[in-house]
Amino acid sequence: MIILASASKQRCRLLTQIGIEPYVFSVPIDEHFDGIDLASEIQTVAERKVDAVAAKVRAEKHLSKSDHWIVGADTVILHDHQIYGKPKNAEDAVAMIKMHSGKTHDVMTGICVRHFFTDRTVSAVCETTVEFSDLSQDTVNWYVSTGEWRDAAGGYRIQGRGACLVRAIHGSYSNVVGLPLELIYGMLRELDYRFR
Repeated sequence: MIILASASKQRCRLLTQIGIEPYVFSVPIDEHFDGIDLASEIQTVAERKVDAVAAKVRAEKHLSKSDHWIVGADTVILHDHQIYGKPKNAEDAVAMIKMHSGKTHDVMTGICVRHFFTDRTVSAVCETTVEFSDLSQDTVNWYVSTGEWRDAAGGYRIQGRGACLVRAIHGSYSNVVGLPLELIYGMLRELDYRFR
């Protein structure tokens, strides 16, 4: 069984896409970043998510079988050396989308996968560059009016109407959605997970 240390619906859907029906078990942790070594920091946050879930599962004896893997992830948007999270409101979403217009930004995801009972762990970071089209004010207003920006890092969802805003991506598409599947596949295989 795969335990997903995240409440993200997108991550859950992505795992389902590759034949995994995850058991969702999210524990809130501090996700503060200093921005000094962002790749290392987001990898550490993913590892802390896995640590927190593993400790909770052990303490509450949620699972009895021995073959479990925990997947933790954390995604940030980086533009001009500044970290962007989720918009607070529609006004914030407008500002974010306008900031992306005609420019590129990086989507970075830290991943940690651990075999629950052996504690064997692998961690990595995936980075994808996203290039936005030049957007008119009408396009920005239309997109924000859809409400799709809610709970979306960077203020857009590439797997939805946000695809209309993106000119090109360089790297993993699924990373921009929330979980780099090709990386997850390799990490799980390394920890002896058998895909069906």
